[in-house]
Amino acid sequence: MLKFLIKSINGLWLVVVFIGIPAVTHTQFWHLQIGSAPTAEKLMFWGLALGIVMNFFGATIFPLGLKTKETCAKWTLIFGGLLFLEYAFVRGWINFDWLKKSLHWLQNHF
Repeated sequence: MLKFLIKSINGLWLVVVFIGIPAVTHTQFWHLQIGSAPTAEKLMFWGLALGIVMNFFGATIFPLGLKTKETCAKWTLIFGGLLFLEYAFVRGWINFDWLKKSLHWLQNHF
């Protein structure tokens, strides 16, 4: 039951970080999107970092069972990987131009 609670809280936290934060930090006026990209990036970084810290504490400090600690450790690695991907995307190390080109190709041919 505790593992289910941990998974549920972490899943909800991912929804808040990746859907809630971008939705809150932008405003749309007709077809013009107004928003602060640096604010959204900072909030997403801090949200992912908070997920890492809380799961790390769950895996090391709190007196939980072995399976629960393993679950927290896995979520720590998941949040760490997502933090790295977000950092790489913001720095321009990775991009999604290939996806954009593929979707344009599909749109033009179908």
